[in-house]
Amino acid sequence: MKLLGRDSQLARLLEATCNQLSALDPQRDGPALMEQVQAARPDLKKKIDAALTAAKPEVAALVPRTIGAGMLSIMRKEVPELIDRLVARINDRSTEPALRCALVSVLGYVVQPRDIVPDDAPGGYGFVDDHALLVAITLQLTDATPANAPAIEELQKRLASLTSMLPMHVAPALQAAIQGTVLMFQSLRMLPPQAADSMTQMVLADPIGATAPQPPQAPPGWVPPNLSPPDRGRWSGGIYVEGNNVIVPGGPSLLDGQLYIPS
Repeated sequence: MKLLGRDSQLARLLEATCNQLSALDPQRDGPALMEQVQAARPDLKKKIDAALTAAKPEVAALVPRTIGAGMLSIMRKEVPELIDRLVARINDRSTEPALRCALVSVLGYVVQPRDIVPDDAPGGYGFVDDHALLVAITLQLTDATPANAPAIEELQKRLASLTSMLPMHVAPALQAAIQGTVLMFQSLRMLPPQAADSMTQMVLADPIGATAPQPPQAPPGWVPPNLSPPDRGRWSGGIYVEGNNVIVPGGPSLLDGQLYIPS
């Protein structure tokens, strides 16, 4: 992987992050991921337990394992894809320096081993906040056009799903990180391009130690992205939970307390 046509410490750490994710096995590590999610979100665990009350013990044991494996499979696939999309945008010569700097800073966050959720958390749980940030920034970059409406809806669902997996006290910190990225872009646009270029080079060379400039206060009327899960039900790692239903798209699901296995 190359950023702006050359090797860099950030590029090397991004490759290491992708390799670390790739080394996780959904069947082996998925249960540990699900344990972390349920420990972090007792409200979600309560809903799943309630939905499985009438299920046979073997079914009740199977569904969480299936959900954990599904969540990890999605994360292993999507995180590298989203990183590649941002790298392509950074390397695009038409990308303005302020946006390039903001995107490089996002990738600098992704490679931080001790960010909002430490990357060494069991089962790959430490990558959930990185995944959420990548989805949120991709959502910000997607033009709100009729043609993009399906993609935007899918990104919104994924963002709600990921934030519902994180501890409630983490959501404001993640929201602040997203807001800071947007405000950084807005403030750098008001400065000479050389300022953004200089900051970009600092993050490329030392993404762990580089300190991003403090973003200004949000201007009046500025509304941060809405990270709240949908009211009627809750998406979590690609799983939809509502009432007695635990729906695993394409996999075993619980519908009105009965196990459904698609053919």
